Amino acid sequence: KSQGFNLMIVLAVQFLFSFVLLNLFFNQLMTEPKFDLRFYTIVFAIAIAFTVFPLFLNLYALNRINAATIGILMYINPLMNFAIAFLIIHESANTIQVIGYGIIGVALVIFNYPILARISKQE
Repeated sequence: KSQGFNLMIVLAVQFLFSFVLLNLFFNQLMTEPKFDLRFYTIVFAIAIAFTVFPLFLNLYALNRINAATIGILMYINPLMNFAIAFLIIHESANTIQVIGYGIIGVALVIFNYPILARISKQE
């Protein structure tokens, strides 16, 4: 459905939407604002490297892939990050975080159950 759109415009709209949304809650998110240029440079570099750049690549790479497959790929990444942090790095997780990631995992299974059932029948 998104094949007729200019991908750079789609990316710009996504970026603008997140920028406006975050600015609405800026005062609640920042209790003590930091005005260190190095801090903002690092945050900007991380945002580009781990958010904008992968989104940009996804817009081009996932152009003709089924939407369900894209959904699986987008939800597996945070679950893998949580698993690595929890199991390998031994981060602590409170009950709310575990429940939240559990809900994401259950939703992934429920949403993709028909596809998984169809694939298992073909094998």
